[in-house]
Formats: sequence, C-alpha cells, structure tokens
Amino acid sequence: MVLTAFKQCEEEPECFILRVYEAWGQKSTVKIKLPVKPKRVFKADLIEERKEEIELDEENEIKVDIGAYQILTLKIYPEFFT
Repeated sequence: MVLTAFKQCEEEPECFILRVYEAWGQKSTVKIKLPVKPKRVFKADLIEERKEEIELDEENEIKVDIGAYQILTLKIYPEFFT
C-alpha cells in the first residue's frame, strides 16, 4: 500500500480523509491502526462522498479489502469531535 493522502475533509471539518493505493497488482486486506478510536468510518469516492460504512474492531483498527491497483478512500469521523 502507498499512502497518497491524509487530510481534513473539505466539506466536513469534523472528519478526515485517508487515501491509499495498491501499487503491486495484488488483492489484499488493508489494516490501518488509528491513534484514536473512530466514531464511524466509510468508504468514499474520490470526491469524498460517503459510500458504505466499514465495521470497526475494538482496537482502533480498520480492516478493508482492496483490489489490485485500486485507490481506496476512507472517510474517518474521530470520536473527539462529538
């Protein structure tokens, strides 16, 4: 995985965008350990619109499948903005 973006959302300042790219041509599972517990996480498109919600585990870790050469955008809502 190649991290290509981590930034505050343009339209919603209470969330963050994390974008990765699968650069080796292999399907895999992305595992991202966050420093704070997210309230909610969604897959998003490249213009940062929410798609499907991702289930979270108890250890602040996001796990999501990614296809070969796929760009994956996540919209993360941390708990500290509640």
